[in-house]
Amino acid sequence: MRMLPVFLVAALVAAGGAPLSSGAGEEPGRKIAAGVQSWWIMDDGARVVFLDANGFHSWEEAGGRMAMLHPCRLAGAVWQVGEKHLCLQDEEGRLVLLDIKAGKAATALRGAESYEVYGIEKGRDWFIVQADRGDDNPGKDFYRLRLDGNSQRVYETADAHDVFAAAVSADGKGLTIWSESDDPNRMVRESVDLATGKAKTEAVGREEAAAEGEEANFALADGKGAVVVRKGRVRLAADGKEQDLLPAGGRCWARANLAEGPTHLAVCRLTDTNGDGLLAREDGDRVELWMVDLRTGRANLLADANGENIERDWSPDGQCFPWSRWKEGGGCDLLVYSPRDGKTTAFPSPGKNRLWLPEAFLADGRILVAQRELPEGPPQTGPAQAGPAAAGDAPKPLPGEILLLDLAAPGAAPLRLARGTNPGARTTPRAIYIELMEGSAPPEEGAEGRPWSRATSALYRVPVPPRRASPATAPAR
Repeated sequence: MRMLPVFLVAALVAAGGAPLSSGAGEEPGRKIAAGVQSWWIMDDGARVVFLDANGFHSWEEAGGRMAMLHPCRLAGAVWQVGEKHLCLQDEEGRLVLLDIKAGKAATALRGAESYEVYGIEKGRDWFIVQADRGDDNPGKDFYRLRLDGNSQRVYETADAHDVFAAAVSADGKGLTIWSESDDPNRMVRESVDLATGKAKTEAVGREEAAAEGEEANFALADGKGAVVVRKGRVRLAADGKEQDLLPAGGRCWARANLAEGPTHLAVCRLTDTNGDGLLAREDGDRVELWMVDLRTGRANLLADANGENIERDWSPDGQCFPWSRWKEGGGCDLLVYSPRDGKTTAFPSPGKNRLWLPEAFLADGRILVAQRELPEGPPQTGPAQAGPAAAGDAPKPLPGEILLLDLAAPGAAPLRLARGTNPGARTTPRAIYIELMEGSAPPEEGAEGRPWSRATSALYRVPVPPRRASPATAPAR
């Protein structure tokens, strides 16, 4: 399939209803890489790391310098650990820790068939690694891996049952592991003391285990209480008492507007509605978006529909929470909730087959949106199922654009930054990075199941456009 060329439209334009067609012109900013299979912006905002056929590379934003970090062909997942580290599994079965700032790679573990990582927290200099020994040696080993590369085995399981989930406690002292059991309706929960390696084992129901898998804590602005999200419950703990902020049930994912105190909590909840004992959006289970005012304890249901793209985060100033939703009869709205007035503003996408995806916020509150055209119309299960196919398959090529919206002016025309195939965007304080699909590489032997095994993209750097006094008015060119 012939890929669409990309170009920059250097003027404010309205997102009209005409099809997103190809065109000639300039590329969107400076092209810094091609053949990109996956990429990350480090938490310090100073470096971009990308993976291509030759390995991992680092792009230093301040000086524009490129450096090879680690030559390898990837065989497993990649985890971003803090401001300057990546952890990955290479083709030789090694778990490698990359120090991006120092430009060094160190082998942390080796000999396992696969790895999983838990307990990555900001400010914590260690995390937990699960190492699967393989079919010939059943069981799993759990290690505490420090950012200096030192590791210590803290626990091991003796049987071959699959690990369903694992989590490190908020205080960093305990590890909870949920595993499959011989009883299809029950799971095994192991509560491990990380200091001693001793564990308490008990059987639990599958639904209870699924609900326990998510845990988060948010301190209130006045320091007199905290919000605890655990076991499908969202509770306010203050003055020695606990109050339920939402009806209990399901699995909860939560984000607080920490920049504001916090004052509000956005909660996405997945509830088992088909009775199979499992929680999965793809199976038609119920998805809800709740907004909780932590000052009053009042909760409002903002969205209640399977497939809505609601697992998002707040703007840097804590004043906007975005998500997208398909409308009856076609079309997709970008919805933005404001905690200051409690109102939700809709930014409609023209055309019944256009998908809006909130990508990233700029520091000044403007938002980058990826707009994609779906030739076959809106997906039956919502935006979460549109675009990339199953893991290991190349994403379906969809024409689209990267648009910059000013949320302070709902009627303003967006600034189109780029047009191309399967566009995506992320930001640093200095720049916008735009990804455009450029082709598909043949899968390498043994690469089945890797989500980045085929599609490749070009990566561009675009300076942050200045904010205009009147976003609705295009300047003369």
